[in-house]
Amino acid sequence: MTTRTTVALLLLLCLAPVRSQDMGVQFSVGVASFEMNDLKILQEHILSTYPVEGKITSSFPVFTFGEFGVVKQMSPTLRLGGGYGIATTGGKCSYRDYSGSIVTEIQANSHRLGGYASYSLVDVDWLGFSMYGRAALNISQIEAFSSLYVGSLGSTNTDKYRSFSPDLSAGGELLFRLGDVELGLEGGYLFNLSGQLANTDSRSDLVDPGDPDRVLSADWTGFRAGLKVIVWTR
Repeated sequence: MTTRTTVALLLLLCLAPVRSQDMGVQFSVGVASFEMNDLKILQEHILSTYPVEGKITSSFPVFTFGEFGVVKQMSPTLRLGGGYGIATTGGKCSYRDYSGSIVTEIQANSHRLGGYASYSLVDVDWLGFSMYGRAALNISQIEAFSSLYVGSLGSTNTDKYRSFSPDLSAGGELLFRLGDVELGLEGGYLFNLSGQLANTDSRSDLVDPGDPDRVLSADWTGFRAGLKVIVWTR
C-alpha cells in the first residue's frame, strides 16, 4: 500500500460520521402541561365547602418534568432505550383574614417507567433530527393537605391517593454532536390513559363529589418541551 493511499484512508476515517460507542445515558429536563380535569373538579368542590369566600390561587399549571435512562444505538437510524421520568404540578385554594385562614393544597406527582425508541430522519456529522415514541407505566401520587386556623386554634388533615395507568408519547428531538456528547432540544405530546385514584390507607375510591358513580383520576395528558443530553459511554 502506497503512502498516498494510506493517508487517504486515514483522512476518510477521520471525516466519516462513525461513532464507536453504541451505549449511553440520556437526561431530559423541561416543562409540561397537564389536563387534570378531575382534580380541577375536586378543587372547585373543596372551595365550595369553605364557610367563607375563598379563591383558587393555582390550578395545575405548566410545571417541570425530568427523565433519566439508558440508550443503545441499534443501527445508524434506530435507537432504543428505557428509563424513569418524573413530573409534578399542583393546585391551591385559600382564604385569609385577620381572624384566621383556610388553605387546601393538592400536590400531584407522576412517576413513569418505560421504553423509548427513536428513528433518525436527518443525520450529518454534527447534527441529528429524530422522531421518538415512548410507552410507559405511570404511577400517580396525589396528596391533599388542608388546614384551618381560627386565632390560636387550628387543625390540619392530609389524604393521599394513588393510581396506575399506561401512557404513550411521541415527538421530535434535535441534537447537536460534540464528541461523545449529544445535546439539544426535544418536544412532543403525551397521552395518558388516566387511572382511577384510590386512598392509599383505606383503599377507598376518590369519588366525584357531583357524581357518586364516577371515580376521579389524575390525567397527565399534555405537551412537553425541554433540553436533552446523551452521553455515550462505550
